[in-house]
Amino acid sequence: GGMATAWYWSVKDDLRPYVLVQFYPMLALPMMFCLFPAQYTHTHMVVYALLLYVAAKYTEVKDRVIFNATGGFVSGHTLKHLLAAFSLYQLYVMMHVRQQQ
Repeated sequence: GGMATAWYWSVKDDLRPYVLVQFYPMLALPMMFCLFPAQYTHTHMVVYALLLYVAAKYTEVKDRVIFNATGGFVSGHTLKHLLAAFSLYQLYVMMHVRQQQ
């Protein structure tokens, strides 16, 4: 996914596949929650993970603003990685605590 789209971007100078891979889950997951009933407990944690991912993407876009606002202490890029890691951690915890309904 991600590495292939980055390669495609470097070769074709076309970001569309990268954007699709980055943002499709944010659109598809809420639709899937609405269309299919949950079979396991703790599925709300996927929503938390999705919100953290959205926050990560936001800090990526606001990289320079965050860097300047913190006096160079932290950048948006750094926060992006921390938020993305915490997003994945939410999914990890969910997988360990969930039970079939």
